[in-house]
Amino acid sequence: MTTVEHAHCRLGLFHSAEPLHQHGQCKNCNRMHRAEGENMKLLRCSRCSMATYCSKECQRIHWRSGHKDACTWTSGIGEIAVSTSGNTKAWTDLATFVDYHHTSLINSALALFLMHKDEIKDITAQHFVQYNLLYRNDPTLPPYMQFYLISMEFPDRSIRAPIYDMVWAAHEGAMEFAKHDYGEQYWGTGGYLLMIKFSADQQGSLPFWKHFGIDTQHANARLACKDPLDRLAEVIDQGTKLRFCCGKPKDMHECCCGGWTHNVVTSLQDRSGSNPVTHLLFTLQDPSNDNSTQDACIQRE
Repeated sequence: MTTVEHAHCRLGLFHSAEPLHQHGQCKNCNRMHRAEGENMKLLRCSRCSMATYCSKECQRIHWRSGHKDACTWTSGIGEIAVSTSGNTKAWTDLATFVDYHHTSLINSALALFLMHKDEIKDITAQHFVQYNLLYRNDPTLPPYMQFYLISMEFPDRSIRAPIYDMVWAAHEGAMEFAKHDYGEQYWGTGGYLLMIKFSADQQGSLPFWKHFGIDTQHANARLACKDPLDRLAEVIDQGTKLRFCCGKPKDMHECCCGGWTHNVVTSLQDRSGSNPVTHLLFTLQDPSNDNSTQDACIQRE
């Protein structure tokens, strides 16, 4: 084994590209919190705990235009989670967990697509990533540490199952949105499915899924040396969060990170000569702690 010093590996990233990420937005009008900063507060649907809105008016419009059915289904899953776990916060814990780890989840999934893209044509249209989780139900832990990553699966589109059919049905709409978003730079639409057991003896698992667009830049990224599933397990177990900054939107006084990301890492250069890596993985308890970037990677032979 050989010690290497890839900048993205030392920073705890999943690949060499800028971290793929999605900003919180209103599910009705698609306004993003990132673009409007503190002037916009996203409200969360109190029933399903998943959908977010910029105003009560947008929530009412979205309810009438289709969220009613989705909310009823999702909140029903949430009720099962509560009854199975015996914890009234079980489903809201999942909502917090997803918000907190979403960037890590999609970048781990992206890394898995990159691992297999050469052997599987149009891989994002043939597979999604399934993460199997167990709810810890530990009152001493914060919500973003309440779930344990048990395993990962890579379901093929040919596998017929009701939940898988629903994930693929949602994939079609997400794909159109991603194509519109990326234009000529569009490469694919990935997806991850969380299958969660809210108690160790639960029969079956409860689902939650999300999709994300992938552009050509990210499709050509180089993998980090560490296996993406192992990296994700570390992130979840340690309660760390993938931080990023995508620049200052027009007419805003500061960028989405508030400026502190640039003060932490400004010029760490990859040996390949790519752009400086300006992203960090660290614990929330000490945002200025850069110790996690000091561990060298082990290059796989």
